[in-house]
Amino acid sequence: MGHILIWLETFKHFILVLALSFLIGIEREEVRHRESGPHRPLYFGGVRTFPLIGLLGIVLYLIDPGRLIPYIVGLVCLSVLLSLHYSSKLECGRGGITTEISALLTYTLGPIVIAKPVWWPVGLTVITVLLLHSKPALHSFSRKIPQEEVYTAAKFLILIGIILPLLPKQKIPFLEISPYQIWLAVVAVSSISYISYIIQTYIFPRKGLFWSGFLGGIYSSTATTVVLAKRVAGTKSIGPIVLATGAMYLRLLALVSFFSLQLALTLGVPFLIASLTAILFAFVMYRLSHLRSSEDLLESPQNPLEIITALVFALVFVMVVALTRWVLYHYGQKGLNFLAGIIGFVDIDPFVLGIVQGKYHAVSLLELKKAIVLASISNNFAKAFYAMIFGGWRVGVAVLGALAGISLLVWLSTVLIG
Repeated sequence: MGHILIWLETFKHFILVLALSFLIGIEREEVRHRESGPHRPLYFGGVRTFPLIGLLGIVLYLIDPGRLIPYIVGLVCLSVLLSLHYSSKLECGRGGITTEISALLTYTLGPIVIAKPVWWPVGLTVITVLLLHSKPALHSFSRKIPQEEVYTAAKFLILIGIILPLLPKQKIPFLEISPYQIWLAVVAVSSISYISYIIQTYIFPRKGLFWSGFLGGIYSSTATTVVLAKRVAGTKSIGPIVLATGAMYLRLLALVSFFSLQLALTLGVPFLIASLTAILFAFVMYRLSHLRSSEDLLESPQNPLEIITALVFALVFVMVVALTRWVLYHYGQKGLNFLAGIIGFVDIDPFVLGIVQGKYHAVSLLELKKAIVLASISNNFAKAFYAMIFGGWRVGVAVLGALAGISLLVWLSTVLIG
């Protein structure tokens, strides 16, 4: 019986390797048929070659899984063959090496399937196929990125990969938070904002009404509300403003998940309800609205990876954490709820991240959840107030009604679910 189970497990590994390598081979085969002319014979292989490479890798690995001598010999032989093929491409003026690299990755699928969980080889294959198939889009995207952006991102990577690990993890007195945690909060916020920044600036430079609200909300829902309120003043097209709030809830959920999955799970239902309601409302308004042009309603935002921007957020974060500690010490949970209501009119990211990382032992998970929900509701009313100032009373009242309804849904789902 044991031998049968081992045989079935090995057979399953063979089938998975065959399927995954076949998928890579199909992608390479499409390229070969798409490209025609005198350079066509230079292609290394396709729908038959890559499955054979994958099967070769798993067979040679299983021959001697302890010492791996056959597998290493096979890897060397495959590398020599790929080198010869690459040399012939260079002689013809074609220096692309993606096919050769994908062949080496296919060869490694066997050991990965055997040694790792199934999502490892599947994820590797999906990423490989996407990168191979997205060549035109990736090249077009890379040409849009100026060197200044690359330089800024490189500096920030230094701060993440070199400076962050060197920061002390000892708690600062009274704050009960370390310099490492402070900068980690900066990294988390800046990274999410940077994704939105890149999409807005280089992928969808002309976003139109719907994308303006969503992408702007991921970057900063308050700033997006102010800008869009000016643009839609005198109309009833408040869909993108409401959509920015829906994106804010997804942003907050992602930030909380980064530091506390347990707290994120408790916030998941109310925040997803709020986000889906906002998206549905915005979609209906979009279908009914006359503002369906591709006009770019938002200016490109400031790069969130600028060092000054990051340092300012770090300073604000420390101040909010200190204020939260002081309020909790003197006024307890009621004071924390009051602070959540006030802080929503300014910037809720530092408050939410301070709560998540603060490890307030005297405050239960449910109470922390309510404080975050209160801060988000407060921020919704603040945005309605800004919409009324910058967009007029018609826009302001409409935004107030929509965001009040979303806030009610968030609070009811928080209270009912617990």
